[in-house]
Amino acid sequence: MDPDKVKDQDDDLYEPLIWALSIGIIVVIATLFFTRPAPESFTELYFLNHTTLPEYVNQDYKYDYSFVVHNLENKPVEYNYTTTLELYKYDYTCEKPDLYLELKNNTRITDTDDPALLIREDSYNVSFNFELMQENGLGFQIHDINKNPLIDISIDNKAYFQNIPINISNTDNHKFLLSVNPKTMILTIDNNSLTLDTPENYKGFPYIETRPYAYISNFIITRNSTKQNVNIRASDSINKEVTLNKTAEQGIKILYSRYLSSPLYQKLVLDPTIRSTKVNDSITTYYADEINISSFILSTNFKIYTNTKVLLIFDGKLSIEYSDKLVINNREYDSTSRSMNSLVIKYWYNHTEIYFNDKLVTIVDVDLYKTTPKIISYNNAVVRDFSIKAINEPIAINYKIPGRMQTEYSGLLTLSTIQKLRPNTTEQAHEQVQELFQREEIDWTSFNLRANYYDSDKNGTFTISYETINSTIFTFSANAIGQQAYISYIKNNQLIARNFSIQPLSINRLLVDVDSNTLIFSFNDRFLLKDNIPIVPGVALFEYPGLMLLNAQAENKETNTYRIFKKQTTVDCKPQLINIYSYSDIKTIAYNQFLIYNGYVIYNEDFDIAKVQITLQNGQEIHFWSSRI
Repeated sequence: MDPDKVKDQDDDLYEPLIWALSIGIIVVIATLFFTRPAPESFTELYFLNHTTLPEYVNQDYKYDYSFVVHNLENKPVEYNYTTTLELYKYDYTCEKPDLYLELKNNTRITDTDDPALLIREDSYNVSFNFELMQENGLGFQIHDINKNPLIDISIDNKAYFQNIPINISNTDNHKFLLSVNPKTMILTIDNNSLTLDTPENYKGFPYIETRPYAYISNFIITRNSTKQNVNIRASDSINKEVTLNKTAEQGIKILYSRYLSSPLYQKLVLDPTIRSTKVNDSITTYYADEINISSFILSTNFKIYTNTKVLLIFDGKLSIEYSDKLVINNREYDSTSRSMNSLVIKYWYNHTEIYFNDKLVTIVDVDLYKTTPKIISYNNAVVRDFSIKAINEPIAINYKIPGRMQTEYSGLLTLSTIQKLRPNTTEQAHEQVQELFQREEIDWTSFNLRANYYDSDKNGTFTISYETINSTIFTFSANAIGQQAYISYIKNNQLIARNFSIQPLSINRLLVDVDSNTLIFSFNDRFLLKDNIPIVPGVALFEYPGLMLLNAQAENKETNTYRIFKKQTTVDCKPQLINIYSYSDIKTIAYNQFLIYNGYVIYNEDFDIAKVQITLQNGQEIHFWSSRI
């Protein structure tokens, strides 16, 4: 075939294709051109120099900020913007932040900037319990926001407070308390104290350093009489919660479980009344798991009554018995009893030291490695706080002892209903009220009454009253609006009435402690009043209109019996909004133009954290948070 003819045929074929492709491209381009959407319209809203926005602020200081509104809406726009300042306070009774110990070069340190932990009050306390194992040390400091130490305390076999030595007791368990005010700061470790002048800067974050580790518990920051509990956590530690096995389970005897059918009783009792108590067994045995720790400290606390006894056995290798005498491996030792006794056993490399009520009793050479401890309680002796802690590594085992307390469920009685019924002279009402008081009365001699309640708006009144069928023994009332606590009681046939200033929180606690006719009243862990008055059997009444009662209970301190009036419920723990300020303005901005707004904020009242927010009418917003120093 002639190649030229082939070429001509190919040209005849390609030419219309090329024209078709060209036309297609023109059509597509034209389509795209004529159907192109209008330019996108939007508004830019941002902070100018956002890296300079204040993270920490002082009260009464002025802080500047700037933000930009850029109009890209393809037309002039009238912008209505609002600047809002929101002030919040932490509810330290509810807020329980974490303080983490991180392992760095065989030392565990905390490095926190959690605003919930920032101490900025003029006066504050920091307290905790600590245990130092062999050749371990502990450091505590207060750091400013730039991590510079302001207060420095170092502890090993001595304590050094700003490099000045202070002696500490020769025990493993220690109590630490740092009390600071604008003039003086006092360090107390166990029973030894040292007072120094307070430096100019003394507020900041708590800092802990353990070398290589130490057991720290019950860490509390007290701010203006408000206690804040802090969780101490270590990333490499092993903490176990183990429930002991138990034999000779104690039975439950139902004293009564019924409602009265009358509407009167349904008004009086808001919760089901199920009263129960434990039947004493002669022997209760608790078994722990095998101890696979080469060196450890075992500790337990127990309470002894008449004809009761506690026995601790390690596989027949070690036996410790206490009733009215301390007997170790069938040998009697001198001892002094307490209302709550402590027993500590330190073991390492076949060397065992035995301490009773903080006193070294004896040293025995027994091998307790891989033994199984067993606790035997005779005639309902109370055993508490059984734990094992390793000496050479961060391992702690806390044993839960099942059934160690007795619980009763009682009716929740309101004060207003009882007061309305007292003038009622009908025979039926009188009999029912009398039956109610006889059944619900507290006939203990050493007990406490406590209640927790939630008052989000801080505008309610909560009252605990202790009454007989004919009279009031005492009344404890907290008024949030007036920030007053009212306490009244009868003494020598005279009415005593007192008022106290208080600081209500969102979650509040009332406590009345009764011991041998001595009454102690506390609000949010702050002591208010102590007096001696005769106590007779009575009924606990509660009044809380418009408030949420979280829990209410009574505790018999002698028998470890709890009477539950209301069980615990949960409430979200969030910072509470205490005040809000706002400013609005209107500006018209031409297309593709922008305005820079220069603003400032002055934090002129007490707060913990604050939020500054700018909001446009279309819903766009920007904001930043600041923490008070």
